[in-house]
Amino acid sequence: MLDTRYEGRDLQVEDITSDEVNDPERTLISAEQMTWLRDGLKNSTSQWKMIGQQVMFGQLNIAELPNISVVGEETIRQGLNTDQWDG
Repeated sequence: MLDTRYEGRDLQVEDITSDEVNDPERTLISAEQMTWLRDGLKNSTSQWKMIGQQVMFGQLNIAELPNISVVGEETIRQGLNTDQWDG
């Protein structure tokens, strides 16, 4: 079970238009937890591998929200929840 609330994470970004949102140095889990997770998945002989944690893993995509990012020539209409993995 990952602990993504108390140990090793950066605080959520307040302003989703800030460059801080895309900072590759931001983390949701500590280096120690990431090593534990990678090693556990890599060394497991189980057929099914599941990760338990309390933060939304998938991307939130809400078309009604304003445009918040541009990728190349494409504008992405997406709601960004800064309290999840892709936030």
